[in-house]
Amino acid sequence: MSSINNDIAFIDYYSLLDIDTTSNDIDIKKSYRKKAIQYHPDKHPDEVDKYSKLWHDIQKGYEILSDPNKRIEYNIQYNRYKQRIKAEIERQKRYANEDAKIHNMRLNLENAKMRYKNNLKYNNIE
Repeated sequence: MSSINNDIAFIDYYSLLDIDTTSNDIDIKKSYRKKAIQYHPDKHPDEVDKYSKLWHDIQKGYEILSDPNKRIEYNIQYNRYKQRIKAEIERQKRYANEDAKIHNMRLNLENAKMRYKNNLKYNNIE
């Protein structure tokens, strides 16, 4: 069982630290310092709880991405996460297309009913 991020919600530390998956240790450290200062709870006294959580996540991200072994393990989970997101987006597109087809079929049926009724009225069959 993985020791990194067993939570239900996955945290994308690359996005959180605003770095690329190919970023080196120097870039990771630079971004970490910038984000840690920017989101430190002491700088946001009105929203300490929110920024404490964010700051903790930034620290955790740095801890994982700056350790080569933890980063390898995290990258495996990160890639699985990205695959799940991609699959979910494809599923939503497929359902949206199906919904659009069903909607069009309903409109066509309603139009056909209206044409039929109009045809009956025109031919005085009603």
